[in-house]
Amino acid sequence: MEQKKDGKRGLGALSLQVLRTFVTVAETGSFSNAAKLLEIAQPTVSFQIAAVEDMLGATLFHRRPKPELTSIGRDVYTRVRIILSRVNELEASLDQFKQLELGQIRIGISAPRCAMSLIGAFMRAHPGVDVHTIAGNSDDLLGLLEQNRIDIAVAGLPQAVTDFNCRLIEAIHLCAWLPAGDALAGRSAIDLDTVAALPLVMREQGSITRRIFESACAEKNLTPDIRLTLHGRESVREAVAAGVGAGIVFNSEANFDSRVSFIPIEPRIVAGTYLIYPETLSDLPAVRAFVDLTERKQPGSPSLLPAAQGARADRPAASVA
Repeated sequence: MEQKKDGKRGLGALSLQVLRTFVTVAETGSFSNAAKLLEIAQPTVSFQIAAVEDMLGATLFHRRPKPELTSIGRDVYTRVRIILSRVNELEASLDQFKQLELGQIRIGISAPRCAMSLIGAFMRAHPGVDVHTIAGNSDDLLGLLEQNRIDIAVAGLPQAVTDFNCRLIEAIHLCAWLPAGDALAGRSAIDLDTVAALPLVMREQGSITRRIFESACAEKNLTPDIRLTLHGRESVREAVAAGVGAGIVFNSEANFDSRVSFIPIEPRIVAGTYLIYPETLSDLPAVRAFVDLTERKQPGSPSLLPAAQGARADRPAASVA
C-alpha cells in the first residue's frame, strides 16, 4: 500500500532543502550517495525523506533492495523538479539583479541637464538595467516618490526635505530670461525689484522655480507682474522668445538659444539640484549604484545633507545670498 492513513499537510510545509534531498535520492537511487552529494549526514537524508512522506501522507520510495520511486513518488518527483527548476531560475535571476546584469530603475526628472549626464553614465556602466524616466516639476516628483511610482528623483529644491534622503548634486541660482533684443538683455546682472516689475511668464504652480522666486519677492514685499502661466520651462522659453514677457529660470536650465538671453538675478537667489530617494529603497542594487555614481561624479560634494528643521517642499526656504 502506497497511501498512508496520516492526514497530509502538503508540499507548502516543506523547505527547499528537503525537496532537493528528495530529488537527489530519486536520481541517485541511494540514501548514502545523496548524503555525499548534499554534504549532509545519511541519517539526515533518511529523516527528511520520512518527513516528506509524513507530510504528504504517501510512501514515495520502495526501500528494498534500494530506494525506488513508487508510482506516487514518480508523480511527485516530476512536479518537484519543475518547482526546483523555477526556484533555480529565480535564484539565477536574483543574482543577475544583484550584479546589475538585469533590473530596472525608475527616475523622475525635473532637472534634465544634470539628470541626463547621470543617466548616461549609469546606462554605460550597467547596460542590462532598464531605465524608465518620468518628467515633472519637483512637487510632482516628490508625490511620485511617496506613492512608490519612482525610485529616484533628480530635482531642484530650496533645501533638503525631511521625508527622503537628499544628496546635493550642484548649487543653482535664479536668472531672468529675456528676449535677445530686449534693452535689459545686455546686462551682466539684474536686481529682483527690476525683474518683479517686468511682465512675467511663469511656470505652473508646484514648480520650485516659481515657488522660490515668489518666496524671494514676498521677503522684499514685491508683487511680481505675472501675465501668463505655462507648464514647463520649454513653454516659458518659447513665450519669452516670442516677446510675451520675461521668464524665470535656474542657471542650470538656461540652455543656449540665440532668441533669448538669461541674466543672473543679484543678489543671488540660491537653491540646489538634489538626488532624492526613499531610505527604504537605498539597498536596492540599482538605486545604490545610481547613488554611488553620483558620488563619483561629484568628488568632494557633501554626503547626505541634513534637512533644515521642519523643512518640506511646501515650505520654501529660498535665501537671498
